[in-house]
Amino acid sequence: MQPVIELQDVCFSYDSDEVLHHVNLQVFERDRVAIVGPNGGGKTTLLRLILGLLKPRFGTVSVYGQPPAITRGRLGYVPQQVQFDPQFPVNALDVVLMGRVERHLIGLYDRADRAAATQALEQVDGTYLRNRSFAELSGGERQRVLIAQALASGTDVLLMDEPTANVDFLMEQRLYELFHQLEARLTLVIVSHNVNVVMAHVNRVVCVNRTAVIHPIEEVTTSTLQAAYGDGRTVIQHDEHRHVNDAAEELRAAHRGVHTGHDHDDHPERRED
Repeated sequence: MQPVIELQDVCFSYDSDEVLHHVNLQVFERDRVAIVGPNGGGKTTLLRLILGLLKPRFGTVSVYGQPPAITRGRLGYVPQQVQFDPQFPVNALDVVLMGRVERHLIGLYDRADRAAATQALEQVDGTYLRNRSFAELSGGERQRVLIAQALASGTDVLLMDEPTANVDFLMEQRLYELFHQLEARLTLVIVSHNVNVVMAHVNRVVCVNRTAVIHPIEEVTTSTLQAAYGDGRTVIQHDEHRHVNDAAEELRAAHRGVHTGHDHDDHPERRED
C-alpha cells in the first residue's frame, strides 16, 4: 500500500532552532492518526510541513507521492484558531464556500459550488447555520463550519489542529462523533492535547517531541506517553469498540468525562508549537 503522506528524514529549523529532527512518518488511506506531544514539540510545524506551508531544511515531504504544493487540493485543513473581522458581513454558508475558491481564478461561485457547500454543511449537521452570521456562532459551531469548508473543497485528507480546544465538553463529544462519521471516507490527522479523549477515536498515534514516533493504538501505554512528554501523565486504554479495557471505576469515569479528583491531562495545551 502506498502512503498518502510520507516524510523521509525531515529536519526543520526556525533560524538556528531545530524544531524537528530526522522525522520519518507514513500515513495510509483511511488512517485515523492522532498527533500528540508537549508544547513546543513540533506538532503544528509538522502539520504545516505536510500542507506545504513550510519546507524542510533536509529530507522530503510527499502527499500522494508528490510535493505538497502539487497535491494541496486534496488536503483539507482546520486550524486551531481563525482570525476574522467580526464586523465583516459573512454568514456560515459564505465561509464554507471559501473552500471552493481555489477552483476559480476569477468570477462568482456557480451552482456546483453552492451544492458542494450545502452538502458539506449537511455532513457536519450544520444546515441550520447556513444563514447565520459567522461572528455570532459559538466556538463549536464555528468549528463545524470550518470543517465543512474543508470538506467542500473535495478533500481526501482532513488535517485538524486542536479542533476541540475552544469548545465545551458536550460540543467536544459531538465533534468526535462527527469525526467518527467522516472516517469511513477520509484520512484523518488530528493534533490534540487531550490524549485520553482522542485515543478513543484513532488507530495510530504519533508522539512528537523534536522527532516523531508512530505507534499502533493498541501498543500505546503510559510509558509511551511518559517518554514522549517527559512527565507523569497516564493513558487510558480502549478496545476496538472504544470501551475502556481497565475495569477501574476512575478510568471509566475519566473516559466518560466525569471528574473524579484526578486529572489525567495536567498540562492542557492551548497554543501553537
